[in-house]
Amino acid sequence: MNSLKAAAAFGLSALVVSSAAAQTASKPVGYETVAINQQFNTFGLRLLGAPNVTSTVGAVSGTTVTLDAAPSADGSYIVEVNDNALAGAVVTGTSTGADVVLSEDLSAGLAVGDSITLRATQTMASVFGTDSTLTGAASEGAADLVSVPDGSGGFSTYWYFTGSFGGAGKGWRESGQVAGTIDPASVTLVYTDGMVVTNRGADNSLVITGSVKTAPTTLGLTTQFNYVSSVYPAGSTLDNSGLESQLTAAASEGAADLVSLPDGAGGFSTYWHFSGGFGGAGAGWRESGQVAGTIDAALVDLTSGMIVTNRGDAQNADIVAPSFYADL
Repeated sequence: MNSLKAAAAFGLSALVVSSAAAQTASKPVGYETVAINQQFNTFGLRLLGAPNVTSTVGAVSGTTVTLDAAPSADGSYIVEVNDNALAGAVVTGTSTGADVVLSEDLSAGLAVGDSITLRATQTMASVFGTDSTLTGAASEGAADLVSVPDGSGGFSTYWYFTGSFGGAGKGWRESGQVAGTIDPASVTLVYTDGMVVTNRGADNSLVITGSVKTAPTTLGLTTQFNYVSSVYPAGSTLDNSGLESQLTAAASEGAADLVSLPDGAGGFSTYWHFSGGFGGAGAGWRESGQVAGTIDAALVDLTSGMIVTNRGDAQNADIVAPSFYADL
């Protein structure tokens, strides 16, 4: 996953969002059908696991947080900080009763009384199926690949082994694995990450279902290339994402942070924020190669997965939901 920093083609086919007021405490839910075209597809999860509990922090000690209310079951969760200094932070955690051991030490910024939500995890099994919905094969070189950021600047890659005679021994394997299989339910997919699916077969599609997040989200950016999710499944644009105030603008493209969005044809459309002339005159978003004027960023829809090129030191960048999400 993309760690919080100290203080290839994808198409959107369908989205339905509805209120879950009749089911729970009015958390919006929906589904998104994504195209998995031939070769490289960059995408992120924008329909998420359901919230299990929202509670205030009772105590913090290193990576261990004690909540005032425990989740309904022990296990692994996505942990979201909802307010105050670390609002928007997203990490993973493992709960035992009201104690949650986080994947990262947030004790420097997390305080007693802060609000935290524990959300169900999504995994290779829940997103891609225990029996893969992608193309499997007897060898890695013929199978579709799922590459997930590993938190260290690289990827962990998985493929589906169709088994030997009669399908014996079939299941998911990690890249390079030639015997046995892994448990896909043990591979957590963090929704802030952007993944890459290499489709070796015919065009395919994938249906993602889940909960819609309405609060801001913090993306942890390393220096240079970051595969991230746009988080919000409908209505999110370059203009309303909040990235303008989070990424580095510059007088030239070569000095600015870049946002690259899959263009649906195997490439990317890349954008940067021009800091303007004297006093900021003429500032705004430009497309790569543009040397005059600016674009209407409200017309640039964010794809579910994108690549952010961070020119400077590691930093956090907040991305926000469209304003109408407040009414969901």
